[in-house]
Amino acid sequence: MDKSPPISLPVTTVSQADWRVDVRLPSEPLSPWLRLAHVSDDRGKSDKKEIPLRVLNDFEIVFQTHGNAWIGLEAFGGSMDICAGDVVFIPPGLSHSWASLGGSHMAAHFDLHASPGLPMREHINCLGRTIERRPLPGIPHLSIKGSPVDATVHAGDAWFEWKMPLVSKVSQPKRWQKRMNELVCLGNHRCQSTPVGQMAAMEILAWIIGALQQGDSHQGLVPRADVPSAILEMIDRADVLCRDHPSVSEMARQAHMGITSFREAFVKATGRPPREYWEELRMQQAIRDLAEYDMTISDIAQGLGYKDVYHFSRVFKRVMGHSPRAYRDQMIGRDTKKNNAR
Repeated sequence: MDKSPPISLPVTTVSQADWRVDVRLPSEPLSPWLRLAHVSDDRGKSDKKEIPLRVLNDFEIVFQTHGNAWIGLEAFGGSMDICAGDVVFIPPGLSHSWASLGGSHMAAHFDLHASPGLPMREHINCLGRTIERRPLPGIPHLSIKGSPVDATVHAGDAWFEWKMPLVSKVSQPKRWQKRMNELVCLGNHRCQSTPVGQMAAMEILAWIIGALQQGDSHQGLVPRADVPSAILEMIDRADVLCRDHPSVSEMARQAHMGITSFREAFVKATGRPPREYWEELRMQQAIRDLAEYDMTISDIAQGLGYKDVYHFSRVFKRVMGHSPRAYRDQMIGRDTKKNNAR
């Protein structure tokens, strides 16, 4: 019987004076691994004054979609309130608690160094202690350090460092919800156990980490309050515009802006040119439709506003690296011979 190699865990230390949580990663190259992802709908408010503490053996990312919650941090002797639109990044080894105040959240557990041999129920350890809700005056920050990707560089001279708040307020909650939902879809269908599923999860996790260390979904994004209202309305109507496929000139005219000014403002607001942004949203929806519903590829294409299923398939393959049919086969192992592509 083969034995799994020993699991190398990150080393987490806390500096109370600096309000910092330091995480030292193992020296091996990064190999992100999605363990599970889920949605928690906590409609009932917790009236408990003390919440049990726990530590994780993996990383957890939590996105609060509705309502409120609070996280207790034993090392800092208090708690932080969590509101809708907040993202919490919890490293392994950090003693904490979680209590809902009524609402829902999406969460994903993952490794930065794959440990698929870690049993599903052994990634959380209860400590037998509790903590009270006592709001802290500040926000602790994470410092995650790891060895260089380039093996030719001496590790001691080139350790990379990711810096991010433990709790972040994002300016594009709908975009975050879409990305987190993709992880949940992968987890629901056990797609993380397939090579393609893990590659899809890696891309999403890379986006999440990059977004948090840069301050939001892309570096250089302007605050939402500084985005022209016409562009904000378009972003909020993403589902409609994804189906309508308006041209850049049409969107610029609707926003009462010149094409160049519109394109520049759109990139500052979303981090993407208009065409790339809408195309990315369509492909994200296509992935969910392929994974969650027994729809024909033709129906998926029509639902996303593509009049030609072959055009949709070409775009999907260019973005995802696989045709929709092959992607569905590899993601959920369905026999797609039953599905009519026309």
